[in-house]
Amino acid sequence: MIDPKKPPIQNPLTVLRVEFDDWAILFDPDSAKTMGINPTGVAIWNLIDGQKGVEEIVEGINEKFSDVSTSAEKEISDFINELYKNGFIGYSLNGET
Repeated sequence: MIDPKKPPIQNPLTVLRVEFDDWAILFDPDSAKTMGINPTGVAIWNLIDGQKGVEEIVEGINEKFSDVSTSAEKEISDFINELYKNGFIGYSLNGET
């Protein structure tokens, strides 16, 4: 489960391949896990930098998209949790990104 108070960081081994329609595939060569993500997921992925917590990521999505639903915070948290469970993101052990 994600820790909403700690900023998540991308797994440095994860590869993001964005397709022509702005959908993308995340791939972890260590575990061979893949995950298809939509354009909103790509935007969230790009905001995961080890500096922003979930609230700041939600703010970034609200700034980027005009028609964000009222349940965006829960949906973004669920998506980040899914990324974490699959090993695409984690948290810094020593406070560094």
